[in-house]
Parts: sequence; structure tokens; C-alpha cells
Amino acid sequence: MSARETEGPSVHCREESILTSEEKQRFNGFFQEHGLSEDIFIYFESLVGLSTDQDRFIFLKAFHGDDLVGLAMFARVGSHRLYNSLNTKLRKYGFLEKLGGMMRSTVYFSMHAVSSPGLPRSFLYTDKQFEDAVNESILSWLREKKDADTVIIFDSAEKSDFYAKNSFTCHPFSSDSWLDVPRYETVDDYLALHKRTRKNLARFKKRRNVEVETLRGKVPEEIMRGIIECLMCSYQNSQGLLPIQDFFNTNLLRTALFSSDRFIHFVIRVDGQIAGFSTRLLCGKNLIGIIGGYNRELPGNSPVYDFMIVTTLDYCIRNGYTRLVYGLVDNHTKARLMDSFREQKFYSFSRNPLLRLLLKHAYRFLSGYALHRIDTEAREKRGAAAPPTSTPA
Repeated sequence: MSARETEGPSVHCREESILTSEEKQRFNGFFQEHGLSEDIFIYFESLVGLSTDQDRFIFLKAFHGDDLVGLAMFARVGSHRLYNSLNTKLRKYGFLEKLGGMMRSTVYFSMHAVSSPGLPRSFLYTDKQFEDAVNESILSWLREKKDADTVIIFDSAEKSDFYAKNSFTCHPFSSDSWLDVPRYETVDDYLALHKRTRKNLARFKKRRNVEVETLRGKVPEEIMRGIIECLMCSYQNSQGLLPIQDFFNTNLLRTALFSSDRFIHFVIRVDGQIAGFSTRLLCGKNLIGIIGGYNRELPGNSPVYDFMIVTTLDYCIRNGYTRLVYGLVDNHTKARLMDSFREQKFYSFSRNPLLRLLLKHAYRFLSGYALHRIDTEAREKRGAAAPPTSTPA
């Protein structure tokens, strides 16, 4: 257990592997404020259940006395490969994979952007009065972990000064993104603002037989094979891999994603073959993207991602969801077709001088910077100096 005295409420943290129903209910006010529900924890809880000695998923709880007042979700990656942090171009060089494989470290990685993208911040709190104390206590706990070579957190750009004050380094990163569903009465209203997309999709559907299937609960084996092909293709072409990528590659199919009925799967077939999928969490008034993949090896499939965005928006309109969460801007299509953004930064802390030096001078070669470039180019095309920052509903 680690504690840090702060101005205002005194808060201390401890690591646990279970979040009880009673503890979840303490955050109901937070969930109501942001249109979420307790289901936001489902995916992460299934990851906690798959923890190993090497890769461990933890609830980091903040207490004021005996009362739970704050929460964060972290992965402790015991043998993180530097190779996983490189951008797409550099990962194609075999010698870098061997070199990066030799450079391993223990990383504490904030999971909210991966397991719970609908959350507006990395840390939750039960009451606004505890926000600063909770944040400082969590960062203090992480800094004092003797086994943490590096700590990585994606969080709001508005908190840059706060992280700097707590000895974290700020790096440029990508924005969070979503569609504000109440802006559109129908999908046609949305497509009227994206005429090129409307034209491309009309041409695409005219040339090819495009079908959409939605599923909940356990996914049939035939569809799982197509999903795996899409995942592998996206993995090989991804702009950014996660510190927990190796764990995901081995264990993803064992998580709650493909068995719980709180997730819905949108599967797109082109001429009978699975060309893309998106798995989303039904959470309060949010439809939250957790994972997706596209088979880019199939010829003429470039509009499939556009088609998925339109398909999921139509589902939200018809079923009363107010926010369609697409998460980090990691491709140009997402950057072009989302209507709401929240600027984020990549915050890091390391007591290892070599790792600090690498992050400082080699960050432009890492995937985080590649995502930042995509986001920046999209901003410039939109003619804005910065992405519009929206307060979560």
C-alpha cells in the first residue's frame, strides 16, 4: 500500500483484483453524468481473470479512510518488447524485431483507452471534490512501484500541467473520437455532410453484394474464422501496437468479447466473404467500439470501414444511443468521418535513465507519434488549429 498526503482530502491507494457490485455502485453518479453504466467494466474484468505472473491486470483503488473514492485500471506487462512500440514502417525490418526483442522492460499501462474507451478520463472518482486527490494518489503509487520501469497513460491534454507537476513527461498523441448521434435524425442527414463517402458507398454497393449481420452472445465458429482473418490483417498493418499486444494475440478469444451478450458484433460480408467486423459494448447511452478488423487483402474493399461507420451510426439512431464511440484516431477515415474529438497526450514516467532517454529522443519513431501525425494532418484538412474539445454528455 502506498499513500500520499495532498491538499484537501487524504487519499491512499491499493491494488486489488476484484471490483464488487457495491463498489461499482459508488460510481453511479459518474456513470449517469457521462451516459455510461457498470457494464463499462465487463471487458476489463475478463482480462483480470486471465492474468498471469507475466501480464497482470489490476484495479487500482483510491480510498479516503475506508471509503472507495477513486479507481483506475492498469495492466502490468512484465516483459514488454520495445519492438511493439515502433511505427508500422520500422516494424517491417527484421533486425529491429530481433533488437527490440532483446530490449524488454516492465510497463504499467493505463487500460481505459483499450478496455473502456467510453471513459472521458483515465481515472474515475465518486465525487468531484476527490478528483485531484485521487489523481495525485494514483500517480504517486505508480511512481513508487519498484518493479515499474515505465508507466504509460493516455489522458486528456488539458491535464498536461498536472502530469508535469507529478514528474510525468508529456508527448504528442492522438485524439479520442466519437459521433454525437442526436445531431442526425437519419443516416441521410449524416451522409449529406459527407458527400464523397455517400458517393463511394453507393458505387460500392452497386458493384458488390454487401451484407451486414449483427450478433450478440457467443459467435459461431464460421464467423470467428473470418473475424480472426480480419484481426490478423489489421494487426499486420496497424499504425500502433499496444504494450499488451503479445498477451492479446494469445488470449483475446478467451475474453468476454465473444461470449457476453453485452457486446454486439457488426459483421460485413462482401460477395459472401467476411471483409470486416466491429465489436461494440452496449453501455448506457453509449455504443463503444472495443475491437475491429478489416481484411485488406480482399480486392476493392477500401470503403468497408466507411460502410461500418454508417452502419453503426444507423444502429444508434434506431436504438436510442446518443454517443457512438470510435476511440483513438488511428486512421485517416476515422479522422475524416468523426464529428467530435478530445485532444489527448501520451504521458510517461520512468526511473530508468536509458528508457527516459529513449522516450525523449526516439519518440518520433514510435507508434504514438505516428498516430499524432494522422490526427494532425486530419486537423489541418479540417482547417482547424486544434480538434474541437467536447465535454462528455
